[in-house]
Amino acid sequence: MIWLIYFVEGILSGTTAALSPYITSAFAQHSLTPTVGILSSVIGGVTKLTIAKVLDVFGRPQGYLFCIVLATVGLILMAACNNVEAYAAAQVFYTVGNNGIQYSLSVFVADTSSLRNRGLMQAFAYSPNLITCWLAGPISSAYLNGPGWRWCFGSFSIIIPAITLPLFGPFVYNYYKAKKQGLVPKRESQRTAWQSFLYYGREFDAVGLLLLSAGVALFLLPFNLYTLQEKGWRSPLIICLLVFGIVLTITFAVWERFFAPVTFITYSLLLDRTVLGACCQK
Repeated sequence: MIWLIYFVEGILSGTTAALSPYITSAFAQHSLTPTVGILSSVIGGVTKLTIAKVLDVFGRPQGYLFCIVLATVGLILMAACNNVEAYAAAQVFYTVGNNGIQYSLSVFVADTSSLRNRGLMQAFAYSPNLITCWLAGPISSAYLNGPGWRWCFGSFSIIIPAITLPLFGPFVYNYYKAKKQGLVPKRESQRTAWQSFLYYGREFDAVGLLLLSAGVALFLLPFNLYTLQEKGWRSPLIICLLVFGIVLTITFAVWERFFAPVTFITYSLLLDRTVLGACCQK
């Protein structure tokens, strides 16, 4: 089932990337194609750490199901969007959900394999990419020349739940089996709804997440938006985006160092040369 999920997810990712220029062109905003992709990729990448928290706090099945819902909602919105703004918002939902599904599966593979064999199991799980890279183009062309790109997302909004939900059953079964064996700690609290909201906001470091997401997004967007401005890089909008992006990123580091009750990223990692080098390369 995991192999099939990666297979379908790979086709969907390639098809979405191939259709994106045609969608923005349909709304006469072709120049915004990279902007939409960057915005969804940044938010989707940053929220992986939040998804990891969801998996740890609420459980693997709950986090997996939450990501399926997000991906499906995103696909439905992409099929029904009427402008680039709605398409960009829908793609954020889809990207977060899609990344979350694949991340949940990678965590499951890591949990259920020994360290010695983990690389082999991860490589086997990702092996569908050897096939899907050749399928995205013909599938995209078939939809564009046939029913249209909206039907592509509409079809996948049915296919994705159909192919991912069967794995939810074994997830839930083993989760409750582990609870009966006492392997999952009991979580009982008398918190009110507002107290629970504050508690989980603190556990997920919601402030740090917002600062980092906004900072990175604002810093990267000008590299695609400057061509739309009359003065280019000297445009007040571009300068403001760059300045606010840098300020928010620095503020995130200060927040993590001095104020965050539960850190989103450990401050020592922000100073680690290996981590910084990997992030810059990414």
